[in-house]
Amino acid sequence: MKKEEKETIRIVDIAKMAGVSIGTVDRVLHNRANISTKSKQKVEAVLKEIQYRPNRNASALARSKPLEIIAFIPQHTIGTYWEDVIKGMHHASTQYADFKVHTTISYYDPYNLYAFEISAQNLLDAHPDGVIIAPTEPKYSMRFVDQLNKAAIPHLFIDSEIPNYQPLSFVGQNAQKSGVFAARMLMLLNPTHQPLLVFRKIYAGVTGSNQQDRRQQGFETYMTTKHPDIAIHYLDLPAKQPDEDELMLDHFLAAHPSSKVGVIFNSNAFIIGHYLKKKGISDFHLLGYDLIKQNTDLLKTGYIDFLIAQSPKKQGHLSIETLCDYILFGTKPAPYNYTSIQLVTDEILDDFVQSESKYE
Repeated sequence: MKKEEKETIRIVDIAKMAGVSIGTVDRVLHNRANISTKSKQKVEAVLKEIQYRPNRNASALARSKPLEIIAFIPQHTIGTYWEDVIKGMHHASTQYADFKVHTTISYYDPYNLYAFEISAQNLLDAHPDGVIIAPTEPKYSMRFVDQLNKAAIPHLFIDSEIPNYQPLSFVGQNAQKSGVFAARMLMLLNPTHQPLLVFRKIYAGVTGSNQQDRRQQGFETYMTTKHPDIAIHYLDLPAKQPDEDELMLDHFLAAHPSSKVGVIFNSNAFIIGHYLKKKGISDFHLLGYDLIKQNTDLLKTGYIDFLIAQSPKKQGHLSIETLCDYILFGTKPAPYNYTSIQLVTDEILDDFVQSESKYE
């Protein structure tokens, strides 16, 4: 049968070819009961002969109820990284409006693992059709994932991974490679091989992000392998006591006067940048992550040297697109949807921001 004939084949045509009723063909196509083995075999023989493929778009459009997607992400303040992820998700959701896709954002406290479990249970009680998860500490995240598996709810990870576990797909940067890349860039700023400084935001020993931890691991692996002679000093700033930041930074930098290069593996580079600006420190080189406004303002004024961009809007868009295509059309996604690791300076900032605008 010619290609154009296959594309226009109708149920009535299949019924005539098989010598059965239209209702019989419909029951076979939708795997319904009340059909004889003989009739079923006739229809299946015709379907095989014409290489029939169901119209997945039509089936998806015929859904009688909305497709409920829940994105489970950390609590955050306005203007931070996750706001752009959400913009990308909502943009993708509008493109699936004809398929009755409804996206809900659910939040958890990234520094409170007990609260994470409560929020996770509330999400399960909602019985969604699919879930997008930004995992937290692996032990707690895996309990949630096990429950999703038991309930046969498709899910994918965004932003951070869990080692040795592969969900439907992962959308985000390769965190360890990103950490290696950060180390290499820092060493370009450190020709005299002075000790490096690492700034972290932590609450009760929890960084609140697997992604940060894996970036740090990649960074440390590179430094241990390529520059074992260079010391690394760490400052843990309390995540929920910002009033303590300035005094702690005063003591830390005073204790390491020769160190002029530092990194923070999340979007809080502005905390260090604002401090440097307030103190009039212009000879310190800082690398951070994410093109949030507080960071880009400091990039423009030179108090942050480099930002590694994660394309959060693209991540949000891809996560919805990947999950919807799987649930609606049976499209099996790639196990990893890695977004690029891109170093952004003041000179290319506007161009990069413009490239992300298509996901709004």
